Amino acid sequence: MMRQPVLAIAGALLLVAAAVAELAWVAPLRAEQAALRMAAPPMPRGAPEAPRAMAAQLAQFHAAFPPLDRLADVLAGMDAAAREAGVPLRSAEYRLEQRAGAEAGRLARYRIALRTAGDYARIRAFLGQLLERQASVALDDVQFRRTADASLEADIRLSLYLRRR
Repeated sequence: MMRQPVLAIAGALLLVAAAVAELAWVAPLRAEQAALRMAAPPMPRGAPEAPRAMAAQLAQFHAAFPPLDRLADVLAGMDAAAREAGVPLRSAEYRLEQRAGAEAGRLARYRIALRTAGDYARIRAFLGQLLERQASVALDDVQFRRTADASLEADIRLSLYLRRR
């Protein structure tokens, strides 16, 4: 008979522990979940305007890229960034990637390979200015090497994305 009061006390303690856990951990998580649901707009599911909205977003995305006919302006901006940073561009190779058919898409990728020399801080400043000013430029690769006279050379590979239409 001594067992029933012990079980009752243990059960009461478990109920108190569950209530404390609810107040300490579960309730704040539920409040955070409710706040997140209120902050994020619901996704349209199966709504007829959803494809139009997605097409408008895609068109807005593509409009952010400079058109292909402004290539010379973008390259001039790249050259200006190099001059401002005091980085001489020793050589440059440019190649427009052409894709045929459905793979062509709305963006053209212009591959740029630059060879330059200078100190690390100036090369880094050049790349920082270029990437800050030209949002359509992506840095693909940079390779540094020391020459025999202890100067620093850099091979830089960039991708420039331009709008086709």
